Amino acid sequence: MSDTWGQKIRKLRNEKKETLQSLGDKAGMSKHYLSCLERDVHMPRINTVEKVINALEHDLTIKKR
Repeated sequence: MSDTWGQKIRKLRNEKKETLQSLGDKAGMSKHYLSCLERDVHMPRINTVEKVINALEHDLTIKKR
């Protein structure tokens, strides 16, 4: 089974050794909202995913199933 968006965001954040606060500051969103995304409480819009990925300095690749 594939990771959810939240799991992928958390994995990348942990690999970069970023806190929710520091990532939130870079992405322009609250640590509370990021926490909700990581726990899959909210489904992020694509522009939100882009902001988080850019803040983590990572490339976004979408694969077809």
